[in-house]
Amino acid sequence: SGKRSLKFQDAPDLQFAFNPHLVYAPRHAAGTTQCAFDLRLGPGAVMYHEWRDDANPYRVGPSFWIRDGRLSTAGKELMAVPAEQWVHIEVIAKLGSKAAGTWQLAVRLQGAESKSFGDLKTGSADWRKLDWLGFVSNAEAKTAFYLDNLLVTNER
Repeated sequence: SGKRSLKFQDAPDLQFAFNPHLVYAPRHAAGTTQCAFDLRLGPGAVMYHEWRDDANPYRVGPSFWIRDGRLSTAGKELMAVPAEQWVHIEVIAKLGSKAAGTWQLAVRLQGAESKSFGDLKTGSADWRKLDWLGFVSNAEAKTAFYLDNLLVTNER
């Protein structure tokens, strides 16, 4: 919202496709967590946002991808997301004993009403806590996306 944001600059031939990425460890085990942020995709950007626990192997909670200008989750396309435009995204999920294997997503494009998607399935039915919250640039070309106004809250 100001003059600065976090730029994820991708490039071809990196050692790992998941670079660059940013991970935050909230350690939320109960209540309801909300993650809200603004996102601006460059042309050709491929990104995903995912929540995980710290199990081995890890279990996946809310997760979505944006590639070819399309936002999808669990293989289901939800909507188009234009490049070169700020988009506001909110992800909400219950944790601990109240986790239901589902989550909610809201997306607001510039100049448009927010679109809400409820009862989306988590990646793992037995996911219960948030130990890993990630933003990943998964392109294999020179492209970028920008992240701004990140807010992670938990209410018990």
